[in-house]
Amino acid sequence: MPSTTIDADARLLDDLLTRLHPLLIDYYATSQRDETPVVPPMCPEQLGERLQLELPEEGSGTEGALNVVQQVLKYSVQSLNPRFMDKLYAGSNPIGIVSELLIALLNTNSHVYHVSPVFTLMEMEVTKAVGQLLGMGKTSGGILCPGGSSSNQLAMITARNKMFPSIKTQGYLPRPYNPQAEYGKLKIFTSSHGHYSIDKTALALGLGTDNVIKVAVDDHGRMDALALDRAIADCLERDETPFFINATAGTTVLGTFDPIRAISAVAKKYGCWLHVDGSWGGSAIFSSSRQKTQLDGSELADTFTLNPHKLLGVPLQCSLLITPHDGHLLFSASNSLNAGYLFHGNPYDLGDGTVGCGRRPDALKLYLGWIFYGRQGYERRIEHAYAMAAYLTSLVRSKAKDGFKLVMDPSPFMQICFWYTPPSQRERLCALDPTCDGTSIKDTIAPGTNAAYNDVLTRITQSIHRQINESGEYLVDYAPLSGHPSFFRVVVNAPTVQERHLDRLMAMIERIGQETDWDAVVIGPPGSGKTTYCYGMYQFMNAIGRKCSIVNLDPANENLPYPCAVNIFDLITLEDAMESLQLGPNGAMIYCMEFLKKNMDWLVDKLKALGDEYILFDFPGQVELFTHHSSVKELIDELQKLNYRLVAVHLVDAHYCLDPSKYISVLLISLKTMIQLELPHVNILSKVDLMESYGKLAFNLEYYTEVMDLDYLQQQLDEDPINKRYKQLNKALCELIEDFSLVGFYTLAVEDKKSMMNVLQVIDKAGGYIFGGLTEELLGWLNELLQINYTKVEQVGTGAAYCQILDSIYGDVPMKKVKFEARHDYEYVGNYKILQTAFDRHRVDKIIPVERLMKCKFQDNLEFLQWFRRYWDQYYPGGDYDAVARRHGSGISAGGPKAPTGAPRSMAGAPVRKSDAGLWPNLFYIRALITAAGRAQSRSGMTSGRLSSASGNVHMDPHKNNMIVELNEQLAQARVTLDGLEKERDFYFGKLRDIEILVQQQLDKEETEDPHTQILKDIQNILYSTEASCVLYSIAGDALTITVSGPKIVELAPTEDNDKDKVDEGEAADADDASTFAAAENAQYWVALMKVDWSIACLNFEGVFAELSLAYTTPNLKFIKMDLDINPQLESQLSISTGATSLDLPTVILFEREKGELARLPPPATQDRSTDRPTMTDVTHNARETLQRLGWDRSPRSVIQAFALEKRYAETISSKKKR
Repeated sequence: MPSTTIDADARLLDDLLTRLHPLLIDYYATSQRDETPVVPPMCPEQLGERLQLELPEEGSGTEGALNVVQQVLKYSVQSLNPRFMDKLYAGSNPIGIVSELLIALLNTNSHVYHVSPVFTLMEMEVTKAVGQLLGMGKTSGGILCPGGSSSNQLAMITARNKMFPSIKTQGYLPRPYNPQAEYGKLKIFTSSHGHYSIDKTALALGLGTDNVIKVAVDDHGRMDALALDRAIADCLERDETPFFINATAGTTVLGTFDPIRAISAVAKKYGCWLHVDGSWGGSAIFSSSRQKTQLDGSELADTFTLNPHKLLGVPLQCSLLITPHDGHLLFSASNSLNAGYLFHGNPYDLGDGTVGCGRRPDALKLYLGWIFYGRQGYERRIEHAYAMAAYLTSLVRSKAKDGFKLVMDPSPFMQICFWYTPPSQRERLCALDPTCDGTSIKDTIAPGTNAAYNDVLTRITQSIHRQINESGEYLVDYAPLSGHPSFFRVVVNAPTVQERHLDRLMAMIERIGQETDWDAVVIGPPGSGKTTYCYGMYQFMNAIGRKCSIVNLDPANENLPYPCAVNIFDLITLEDAMESLQLGPNGAMIYCMEFLKKNMDWLVDKLKALGDEYILFDFPGQVELFTHHSSVKELIDELQKLNYRLVAVHLVDAHYCLDPSKYISVLLISLKTMIQLELPHVNILSKVDLMESYGKLAFNLEYYTEVMDLDYLQQQLDEDPINKRYKQLNKALCELIEDFSLVGFYTLAVEDKKSMMNVLQVIDKAGGYIFGGLTEELLGWLNELLQINYTKVEQVGTGAAYCQILDSIYGDVPMKKVKFEARHDYEYVGNYKILQTAFDRHRVDKIIPVERLMKCKFQDNLEFLQWFRRYWDQYYPGGDYDAVARRHGSGISAGGPKAPTGAPRSMAGAPVRKSDAGLWPNLFYIRALITAAGRAQSRSGMTSGRLSSASGNVHMDPHKNNMIVELNEQLAQARVTLDGLEKERDFYFGKLRDIEILVQQQLDKEETEDPHTQILKDIQNILYSTEASCVLYSIAGDALTITVSGPKIVELAPTEDNDKDKVDEGEAADADDASTFAAAENAQYWVALMKVDWSIACLNFEGVFAELSLAYTTPNLKFIKMDLDINPQLESQLSISTGATSLDLPTVILFEREKGELARLPPPATQDRSTDRPTMTDVTHNARETLQRLGWDRSPRSVIQAFALEKRYAETISSKKKR
């Protein structure tokens, strides 16, 4: 319960403030940084789930309150951030925060003087001072209201009661309803660009919104005084009574200022009350120069509204209503009632002049800020905002040829309004409006065009606006204007806004505008729920504000529950194809897809009408269309050429998980579809909400979504007599799926909003939507800064670029040690160690996720590079930076993975396997232990529930439980040991690399007579002839390790008879059937050992051959497959063991060439590439040449197709001693 003593409350307050202090200070400091998001992008459902706003029965005290404070700070919009440019206010300032704390501490109601004497006098003083700045004289003063709308409302109430006091008691009874009334229908006049609060007040007072006359504006958006005069004259002719004119100083949309002096003349002519709504622009009075121009005539107003919480940074809310007529006494005289229990006739009782009772002492906030900054301090803030507005205006004007157009030129105030037309839409817009020239108009608002033009440009603006705000990087607004398409409205009144923030915003708008559309290809077998998904996602996306349309491309789907924007039925139907061509359903379906492909013009014309809407392409359910036939793939290719960014959403009914054979079939179909379509891919288990009705799963659902160890399914398959007959086939299929390691699933229940949001986020992530096209901007910045030519974000994963970005800021990163040509994991690690050292030196509080970055994955490196860009923006000292000189002219390797030929470019939802290639030999055994322990845990079903039986039928005896505990302990110890060994490995790799560089630098000098040269060569031989020599070859984007037995190239002795045609009376080995081997005279051999754990997978030797052909002179290069059972003499010659405990297979591959010194070829010539590494095109071309030269065919018997390697098992092994 609350404390009952003051001392206890004081101690509690001290404790709360002490614990809140670091939270608040950290928030204030970090919220203004460039890397801080303005708002965490989250829908209301997600936010509600995060906040957990349910109110408890019992309080949780300090901890509960602090937790709420942290949540509020974490998930609220960062109005302090300079990139908060959405509304007409910005973040507060330190003195403003103190003033709010003081108000809360005193908890004063400022309605009568005797309970708030200090605040009452402050309010009188501050309103009088503002009145004098307005030029209203010594009798001016006013009162504070809770916001500008309340001030406008009180102004109209006061004007009505002052001019027509009978209304206070008798009510509103105008002529002609009351012929004796002194007034007719009361009429209100305001600009057509005026604030809606005028209409709201007419509504609240019972005057009716029909009696609010919207006066036309001129070409500059200002109220036309002549039009006002005519409107009032017309009212008088109808025996109506004009009584209230509202002029605006800073309209909400355009920021225009009505001509107050000219309007005042009209008001005096007809005896009307002149009110000026200066909620937004009124604070310009603190700038002496602006007050004389934009606020000229403000002293003539009867009432004037001004909101310091907008332009001056005073905390919300703080609104002043100022009058020259006896200050606050005007309001008391016009609005007071006989409330003797509260008001006792004291002229200092300010609450008597309002229509309410309770009043916050908001005057303190302006008063304290004025004391702290002074009028000149406020003036400097205002002038800075004007300067930023002028800069953004000029920036937009300079980009007229790039599709930008100012709504007003020059921008009248501190919100800059403009349109932007992306390049892809300009032809379309010009077709709608031939007068569109794409240039900025001068001085006036752009003329309105036809409705179709306005609609398209409005949707473009809304789409870009949505993507900007959803990114969280900026928060801006868009606004409509009658007769014109909606446009961007950017407010720059925050004192922390700098030119760089505006440059980045403009670049972001262009980048998003140039992005392709975001759409989904919905596929899946019949009954998977594609139609239900399309309808559900259509409803969900439109509900959250993302316009969505559905295109039905299934010619057999007649009963569509969803509204169909484009329907293939208008072109062809399955029934028509079957009847006219006498085809069966499958053949007719394929024909329909081919027919659609031939009539792409029809589809393109239909799609144009959808603009930038998110499109769901609902495809047929015939599986072979996505796994074997090319028609759908060709359709997708055509759509991609039209700049449609597509994500494949593959739906599978969750009930297939109940049958292991069907589940494996689903995995195979999913895998083949991913490879066939070559799209970013999301696999979904649909109808998970119906799983209970299907039956019980053998394992936890996570087992099926993560596609865990398929050995368990094989055990289940063996229990079925029929499936058991195909045990080897089942094993091979499972191995194939695991070898690719691409398939994974997300779950979906269409009626669950949370499930739909999760799936939508995954799809957005797969297609790159959530990155808002950030890639191009970051790469452009990086290439310009470092003078390189990266084309993919993945290329920065080597760590070299990160090092040089930091060097551009501080200039002290040892760039000589940074390896831009890094190809090996240990070289990557070396770069990141340099980066971490530099981070530590400059106290950069940022964790470097080395493991994730080294994988060269897009998302991880994009996020880290984005953070680096923000850090660079904040700390870059400026000036020129010679990147090439700093890295001593070192070349830039392309780095990063290359997309495997025939493999999907991006696979969402697939568990990622880490490559163990290149690890030290002893790590193999530790990893084996971890794997064994992990499998034991998985099989037990007791490790975090990942494989626990859904049916509850698994029971473990105590002995097995003890074994699990022991394995857990071994696993934990092994992980610790592994971490230590990896650190040790990284350390020594770095040392050896330094030695290698020093040796190579000396040898490059070519001082052949130097007596130390031979010693250096011997050292180099030692470095290159370690216990396990590994050569890494880049094949299809993956690191493939070929183990060379021994420190040098193996020389095999020729056979005694020197007859290459016969070996031990056996036939000679040919290219396709090299089962026997005879060592050739005058030849050398490279030996590659096949390992037990290697298996046939997606990689083959073609890349190895090509790499060798590219790298070395190979005029007589031969590749021979040998079986050691037939050639046992090779065991001793090659130091190979084929015993029961050996890790070697009884098979080796020899690479044979002419004897003599190896000659390294120069790097292959490349065009417009920053790397000396061969591209996949080079590799393929050279591989073909090698095969042709050797006379090999492409038959299944070919060595190329007979063997393949899998990177994750490619471990180096020690040289074996000869037996």
